[in-house]
Amino acid sequence: MKYLLCFLLLIAKTNAVDVGSFTTRPAITEDLDVLYELVCELAVFEGKDLESLPVTKANLFHYGFEGIPYFHVELAENQNGIIGYALYSYVYSGHQGTPFLYIDDLYVKPSERGRGIGTGLLKRLAQYAKEVGCCRMEWHAFDWNEGAISFYENLGGTLRKDLLLIRMEKEAYHQMAE
Repeated sequence: MKYLLCFLLLIAKTNAVDVGSFTTRPAITEDLDVLYELVCELAVFEGKDLESLPVTKANLFHYGFEGIPYFHVELAENQNGIIGYALYSYVYSGHQGTPFLYIDDLYVKPSERGRGIGTGLLKRLAQYAKEVGCCRMEWHAFDWNEGAISFYENLGGTLRKDLLLIRMEKEAYHQMAE
């Protein structure tokens, strides 16, 4: 186990990208505690109640680090430790015939914002998307988060007002499945 941990840490360091005052790298199992903390910080920022938040370290491990992962995580770190993350996955576009990279979470600690960290994480994901041959990158932002919307637009992102997000929550799709 000790050798496996050393190997995983070596791989993470090898895949790290230096973007100035911070680096980005893929998350490894040993990052699970800090990843969970960051996911909870983002949830609080978005106004969610931590007591009713269904995410656990166990399901982050199961779906992200065990077997075939359902998601990937890129971490940003500097001399203060891990300071942000992007949680993403690949989805296939039937009409494009290629995958696209979908970003579910992009979060930088408030004390570290304004230093290019979010841009660095997005740049790294853009590199991954290019390597895979994705037709696009896609994500959502809350309409009340004007800072995020402005940030994304300044990077070249466009708001699609012709597309609406349609979501079927667990209770509804369970009912439909019966």
